[in-house]
Amino acid sequence: MGIKATKTDLIRDVAGAESLPQSVAKRVFEAAMTFITQTVADGGSVTVKGFGTFEMRSRAARSGRNPQTGAAMEIPASRTMGFRAVKRAGA
Repeated sequence: MGIKATKTDLIRDVAGAESLPQSVAKRVFEAAMTFITQTVADGGSVTVKGFGTFEMRSRAARSGRNPQTGAAMEIPASRTMGFRAVKRAGA
């Protein structure tokens, strides 16, 4: 299925690639995530060229079923952050 990487793996690799202490790489990563989260929560979007776009998405209210009881239920409308990756040439 592919390689799985964690936040810790990313921080370690960035720190190594840029000759930074891991503590600095971690602070930079967390600052970037805070910026993205806050911008999207405020109604904006963040596009990272060559990577993708983070944006707020809306889900309409819908009918569903409780998986334990099978009883019908209404699922309320909600908003959530979404990510759309760029399309790679030849992919």
